[in-house]
Amino acid sequence: MRGNWLTHQALFLVSTLVALLAFQLQLKADELSLTATVGVKVRVYGHVRFADDCSQGPIPEMTIVTKPALGVLTTQTEMVTLTSPDFGTCSAGHSGMGTVVYYEASAAGQDNFEYKMSSPGLPTTDWKVSAEVH
Repeated sequence: MRGNWLTHQALFLVSTLVALLAFQLQLKADELSLTATVGVKVRVYGHVRFADDCSQGPIPEMTIVTKPALGVLTTQTEMVTLTSPDFGTCSAGHSGMGTVVYYEASAAGQDNFEYKMSSPGLPTTDWKVSAEVH
């Protein structure tokens, strides 16, 4: 009976640790840095989603979490090409329609902003961006 109780406690502990790790990974934000010039629109990042077979997935949607203090964020739907070789089963060079985030500063200085990207059925990703504006 005691061995059975220990087995249940160990399974509970392992499942709790796995859930906490998954929660931490989901909350982890990707961080980017960029340099911008006042009045010039700069591409921040292109976001694209693919199905398991690398066919076009849903186009990601952006939500601003923290607005930039020195500029504005905009998005455009356009072709995005994978540059990362570790994007699941899809290889670098694979392209699809996605959401591209742009930043345009109206004043010089150091700026920071955060946004989320989401697609139906996939985890939401957080993006923290710092911008050095000249």
